[in-house]
Amino acid sequence: RPRSRMPAAQRRAQIAGAAREVFVERGSAGARTREIAERAGITEAFMFRVFNGKEELYREAIEQPAEALLARLETEMRRIAAAGDGGVRTLAALTESGLTVLDELAPILVVALFSDMDRGRRFYRRAVIPALRGAEGYLAAVPGWDTTGVDPEILWRAIFGVQDRKS
Repeated sequence: RPRSRMPAAQRRAQIAGAAREVFVERGSAGARTREIAERAGITEAFMFRVFNGKEELYREAIEQPAEALLARLETEMRRIAAAGDGGVRTLAALTESGLTVLDELAPILVVALFSDMDRGRRFYRRAVIPALRGAEGYLAAVPGWDTTGVDPEILWRAIFGVQDRKS
């Protein structure tokens, strides 16, 4: 197969996509850079000219897309709650939108949270909790929905099954 020269940003995205597949299949510890390079159709040496190591590759392949999807989820929830015209319809729209984004987010979020527990705990605190804390505000914006006593952090911890022993 003849190789074609790809623009740097496109090549970087291609390698990150291949890495995402491997990280999702094998977790961060089980992913091998050789397999990532093979999946991207490049040599391992070339991959390390594009990325400064497995850590940078992991961040771009897993954590950055997860953060972007969490931001998209937050934006969608805010938009739906603000435009809401009624309790049940608004809650249904919030649920549908949330499930759509979570379907795309779930594989990389599982890797980000569970492939390395210490790193996952840090990622959860840094990215997941702030993105999902707005849940109380989304529910409060729905007419007729009483959010008294709702602790969004406990709600999301229960949903994601993540418990932090240190907090």
